[in-house]
Amino acid sequence: MNRPTRALPKKRVLSTVARLSIENKVDALLLEADKTFAPQSSLEKCLEAKALAENIGYEMGIVKSLHRIATNYGQLGDYENALAFAFNARERLKHHPDKSLEAATAQTIGTAYYNLGDFETALRFGYESLEVAQTINAPILTAKAYTTLGNTYFQIHDFEQARFAFEKCLAIAVEMKHRYGQSVALNNLANVYEQMNDYATAIEIHQKSLAIKEELGDESGQAHLLISIGNCHLQLGKLSKVQSCYKKSLSLAEKLQDTSQRITALYSLGKLYNIEGKGVQAVAILQEALESLNRVKKLERLADVHRELSRALEQTGNLTEALCHARLHQKVREEMLNEDVIAKTKKLQIVHQVAEMAREREIFRLKAEQSEKELAHKKQEIVSMAMTLVQKNELVEKLKTELMTLSKSVSGNTSEKVYQEISNLIEHLEKSKADEKSWRLFEQQFESVHQNFIQVLTNRFPELTKTELRLCVLLKIQLSTKEIAQLLFLSPRSIETYRLHLRRKLGLPQKTNLTEFLLSL
Repeated sequence: MNRPTRALPKKRVLSTVARLSIENKVDALLLEADKTFAPQSSLEKCLEAKALAENIGYEMGIVKSLHRIATNYGQLGDYENALAFAFNARERLKHHPDKSLEAATAQTIGTAYYNLGDFETALRFGYESLEVAQTINAPILTAKAYTTLGNTYFQIHDFEQARFAFEKCLAIAVEMKHRYGQSVALNNLANVYEQMNDYATAIEIHQKSLAIKEELGDESGQAHLLISIGNCHLQLGKLSKVQSCYKKSLSLAEKLQDTSQRITALYSLGKLYNIEGKGVQAVAILQEALESLNRVKKLERLADVHRELSRALEQTGNLTEALCHARLHQKVREEMLNEDVIAKTKKLQIVHQVAEMAREREIFRLKAEQSEKELAHKKQEIVSMAMTLVQKNELVEKLKTELMTLSKSVSGNTSEKVYQEISNLIEHLEKSKADEKSWRLFEQQFESVHQNFIQVLTNRFPELTKTELRLCVLLKIQLSTKEIAQLLFLSPRSIETYRLHLRRKLGLPQKTNLTEFLLSL
């Protein structure tokens, strides 16, 4: 899961210059990670970048880090973490859209599912990545999406769709004059033609890729390709060309001291000698391969070598040893089967866990949406309650004014009893204005949404008066100066004066907006 990182100080208010400096540091770390070919080293840089970005709330830095971390985990074969970080990045991108990152993240998720054997989901995310990449006209991301789709179709034996995808990759690489990309696309395309049993076309395409490898000086790539070309010639029965390819591959592998490729070349030659009936030569070269395999554990190749050794020894009449290698071949196959079952079970568990995580995220999202709706409703109720009090006070003030006007007009012209009743009505109206009880009810409703706001203000600024605290509350729900004046029984000019005093007590710089400051608490 998430790798522990060095503890960083808690978030703090930073100057613009300090913040930009840290943001630049995050971007520089991610750039270094992109240039680092070792996944573990790249992962460490990305985790450091993520920690720095989180410390200052640099959201795009966080999202970029999450995506690169997911990619590194995928390269390390840790698909559970790869998907966890990729889905985290995907979730954050909903609030901070970036189409390039959206396409790249979908591609990373698709690749992880491909490696887990969930090809249906891999295709879904592959097409999502492709759609976004094409929308923003991003050729590299488009090519990567087509590669994921091509590889997935190849695995499910839909070779026509695989060929279409790899041809698209090749066209993009040619248009961009990206020679290495062309070579990769050609390799993939040739593999499709091999599976379609069109070995002549496969050889032709592999040869084009080989020419690019030679141009780029990629001898390791040449060694791999020569085996593929030799295998195609083998299918066509052109044994002399097969031997030439295998020997060239072996020569390059020995030059590069590439043990894995050397074993492949030795095995391929041994298999060829068996086909040609050269048992003695086959035994000699396969035993070389076996010696190397004792140092490098590659079960599939070990099983292949034991099988071919058994055949070669049988040709030479050494039946006892032949039987021994046949049994070893069977034993290794059983070990491979057990490991395969364990690996597939683990992959299924990861897919299941990720699906559970997705369901939990969806439940959390729905609950969060519901909470947001409820909170918005409560906020609206607070504003409505405040406005009701404002309207009530306005009405009371209006009725009081009218009654006072009436009192003056009838003064001396009516009985003392009527005059007294009018005075009583005025007094009753005055008492019906928003009183302390109304304020307590309003503040209780306010605190149910903006928990501890009043307490936080009181603790931080103990010198604030009751009226100033109420002014803060009313500004928090964004009432106008006129509306606040009605609730606090003050004139709008007095409210403006209170605002000036409040700014001084809160220690706000001139450029800082008072309402925005209160909204941030």
